[in-house]
Amino acid sequence: MLTSALAFTLGVIWFGLPGSSLRNAGLKALETVGAAAMFFGANLAAGMIVIATMHALTGWFVSHYILGDVSLLGLSLLQGMVFAWWYSGARD
Repeated sequence: MLTSALAFTLGVIWFGLPGSSLRNAGLKALETVGAAAMFFGANLAAGMIVIATMHALTGWFVSHYILGDVSLLGLSLLQGMVFAWWYSGARD
């Protein structure tokens, strides 16, 4: 909370940002996090389908633990950010 209050103060004083637009920025952040969560779920489901298909077609065992890599979360966040910005740009 301290860093958020400090960022708000610096944004208003040093950068001249209007404090009233903070609500819109918060809503935009929630949109981005929601889109990232949806992409994360879709990426996990797609990975599980690919692993199950590989196992069914080849008989090879592939562990689902590879889906636990943190890079999948980063990729999903990036996908969510791009989609949320694209969506809000199309509405303007």
